[in-house]
Amino acid sequence: MPDARTRPTSRARAHLLLPREHGTYSELLLPIAAALAVGRPGAASWLLAVSAVAGYFAHEGYAVLSGLRGVRAQREDRVSAAWSLGWFGGVALLAGVAGLAVAPWTARTAVGVALVLSHVMLAIEGVGRERSIGGEFGVGVSLAAWGAPVALAGSVALTPTLVLWAIWSWLFTTGTLAVRCVIARTKGRPLAALQVTTIAIAAAGAVLLVSSAVSGGLSWLVGVAVAPHLMLTALLAGTPVHAPQLRRVGWLLVGSDLLALLLLVPGLRG
Repeated sequence: MPDARTRPTSRARAHLLLPREHGTYSELLLPIAAALAVGRPGAASWLLAVSAVAGYFAHEGYAVLSGLRGVRAQREDRVSAAWSLGWFGGVALLAGVAGLAVAPWTARTAVGVALVLSHVMLAIEGVGRERSIGGEFGVGVSLAAWGAPVALAGSVALTPTLVLWAIWSWLFTTGTLAVRCVIARTKGRPLAALQVTTIAIAAAGAVLLVSSAVSGGLSWLVGVAVAPHLMLTALLAGTPVHAPQLRRVGWLLVGSDLLALLLLVPGLRG
């Protein structure tokens, strides 16, 4: 009889899988952190935040089981994937149902919007277009959308909630474009259109922020909050930064977004 200690068991090898797209961590966590900091979070806000984060972590198990990570990963990691999807998905479902039960109707509506956007992104991922420029924009917008129900459940008014969503979506979009400029420069691809688009989107957002500040609709601190990120993206678009420096570029973008978080909170509270 074989020794039980040497008999392989799938469960013994099972472990929780974490999302592989490390750049998307900040695209979910920063908007949620801002929503919690701007509002007065109670049980509904915290439960919806936990549900959103757990749902994000459950995605890796889903991606492996559905074959999005390749046949080999589907075969070799299926137990860990099922374990991850079960644990994280279960937490997301339980926290989400509990949060919706005590959330105001505005937050429930926002959850519906965020769910629709997330399922659209799953469909785009299913046809292999998640790494297209439109797919990457959609990821940033859909992940940032999960800050909205958390904010609304924490008694944040609709207008500042939409401003938060718009600003984070804008920052993530310009950051994505800047990274694409670096990659295109490294691979010798046409760069002028990307550079113009990056600078145009950054400039358009800056003009809107200045106009809102002049009219009294937004605090000047909001503009100050996003200025470092916009200067960084313009620098990345226009200077000879190459792909071997992408890790440093990624951390610089995250740092500028963290700074934006610290300044957005008092700017929107005020």
